[in-house]
Amino acid sequence: MKKKQLRRDIRLGSMILCIVIIGALTIISCVKYKYPGFNEEKVALYRYESQGKVNYDVFLNPNSLYDKRSLGEDQVYLSNLVDSIDTTYSYSFTGEREAEIKGYYEILAVIEGYSGEGDERTTLWKKEIPLFAKTSFEATDKKFSVTKKIPLKLANFNDFAKKVSEEIKVNTQAKITTLMNVELSAKTDKGVIEKKSTSSIEVPLAGSYFKIIKKQSETKPEVLEDVKQVQRSIDMKLLTLLGTGIGISVVALLILLFGTQSVKVDILTKKLKQIFKKHGTRLVALNSEIAATSEHQSKVHSMEDLVRISDELGKPIIYKHSYDYKENSKFWVIDEARFYIFELEVAGAKGPSLKDRVKTNGAKERETGDGVFLGDDNRTTQEESKNDFSIVSESKRKNDKHPKVGTWANL
Repeated sequence: MKKKQLRRDIRLGSMILCIVIIGALTIISCVKYKYPGFNEEKVALYRYESQGKVNYDVFLNPNSLYDKRSLGEDQVYLSNLVDSIDTTYSYSFTGEREAEIKGYYEILAVIEGYSGEGDERTTLWKKEIPLFAKTSFEATDKKFSVTKKIPLKLANFNDFAKKVSEEIKVNTQAKITTLMNVELSAKTDKGVIEKKSTSSIEVPLAGSYFKIIKKQSETKPEVLEDVKQVQRSIDMKLLTLLGTGIGISVVALLILLFGTQSVKVDILTKKLKQIFKKHGTRLVALNSEIAATSEHQSKVHSMEDLVRISDELGKPIIYKHSYDYKENSKFWVIDEARFYIFELEVAGAKGPSLKDRVKTNGAKERETGDGVFLGDDNRTTQEESKNDFSIVSESKRKNDKHPKVGTWANL
């Protein structure tokens, strides 16, 4: 089986890349297998529920409108018929296991004078009145609850609001808010729980009728939890992908080792390709070599120097075309009787000598008869070539003392 030839640097670089990939994927696979990592999971340590509630009944004065003594919640109440509002405040805590429970609760009435409505409401004055003094509690149990009933006489609060308005000489709207504040701490075997709760009702004052606004918390399960590191299971899908990558890299490395062979980079060919890539648009290809005597030619140090001469004279750069890059190493700029020549030479590079190329082209010159050279592979007749370039044939130069030089017909 014939081995595919690759440039030495490309072959070596590809092998190194395969080895690096194999090593990296192998290390990653080992790490992922031995240390799959951890996930954070929340673990419930203690489950509990707590709620603060308030309920009320509106008791009426004797009247001819209602036969019953009181009205329930969420109704419209006529102020002149209301005698009192009986409120019932409660708070409960329930845990899944016994805990050391302690804290306090209090019930307050807050009378407030204000102006405006909604977001533009401005409080002008406020007065707090304790309805039930702050009281501490302690218990060792998984349950705790407290319930207190507080009657509210609206006439007393209306009188207080009216008195304040008279004293400050400002007519304001007024309302009363009664609320129960609870703070609880439960020390469990898994940690401490801190809870605060407020439940309240709000009653407008000094109006002909009113509605009561109730606020309380909802009962919902809560959890005292902790975050634990739980080891992940081995990711077999990832290991399969890594193994596939290792296998592909190993196969590629074996192909490079046994299916290819290194080829040294030809420096002459490389440099010629660079010249054609950089200056290709200004190069003119001829089918035959140009014969120039030594007294009419000047050798140029570099291709860049020849390009500068070409620009200065306004002449093209000419070369003998060959499908073998190594034979395209000689370039001319012709200025009437003077030839400027650059021949690319690389130490250690083997290419045809100038003498060999002259011998090779001798037969071609004799075939043309009058020494007309073809300037392009696609031009097939002497008439077409005369429009490009003509020089004296080799046979004429032998008889002439001073050989004539080629001229660029279109310049």
